[in-house]
Amino acid sequence: MQALPAPDCGGSDPKGPPPRSPPHLVEEVKRIHIVVKDGNVALEGEVSSQADKERASALAKHVQNVRDVTNNLVIQK
Repeated sequence: MQALPAPDCGGSDPKGPPPRSPPHLVEEVKRIHIVVKDGNVALEGEVSSQADKERASALAKHVQNVRDVTNNLVIQK
């Protein structure tokens, strides 16, 4: 497993700057497993809401050299 670099918040990415993380997402990241292989990212684990699931996917897509993101996150009930 490889750690993803922090997204560039300076806006140099042609897709635009990534959205800012709400403070509560920091806790959720502890339960997300990020698997990277050849520019393909798989997100696995649990989050507390659909918004957090979408947020994790959006952040991963803005990381340099990421080609595809598969979001397998489950919303905790």
